[in-house]
Amino acid sequence: DSASRTRPFVLLTFAGGARMCLGIRFAQMEFKAIVARVLQTMSLSAVGGDVAHAGFWNARPAGPMRALLRAR
Repeated sequence: DSASRTRPFVLLTFAGGARMCLGIRFAQMEFKAIVARVLQTMSLSAVGGDVAHAGFWNARPAGPMRALLRAR
C-alpha cells in the first residue's frame, strides 16, 4: 500500500501545501542536471557483488549499497 511508503517530510526544505516554494521544480531539475554531468565524467559500479532488488518499479536496492566512483 502506497500510504505506508509515503514520507510526509521528504520535501520539508521546500515546505508544502499552498505556500510551497516556487523553486522546487527548478531545484529538482538542477539536481538531475548535476548528477547527469557527474555521471558523464565518472564511472559508477557496485562493490561487493550482486545488489538485492527491493521490488519496486524504480529498481531501488533492498538495503545499503556500496559503490565505487572512478574518473573515466
